[in-house]
Amino acid sequence: MALANGMKPVTVILMLVVQMAQAGANIFFKLAISSAVSVHVLLAYRFLLSTAVMVPLAFFFNRQVSSLA
Repeated sequence: MALANGMKPVTVILMLVVQMAQAGANIFFKLAISSAVSVHVLLAYRFLLSTAVMVPLAFFFNRQVSSLA
């Protein structure tokens, strides 16, 4: 089943999940800033979290790529 513009429903669901995750993160950061948490601490946590998510993804998705030899 495809939508009117040719996108699959899985694509639309994934886009909605990403938008909801970004909205949740935005609300979390606004609440943290309003409760006097340092911006530098929030940025450090943000970078640590993104690194913890991206490194395993990069490792597993690049495992299937063959070497130059």
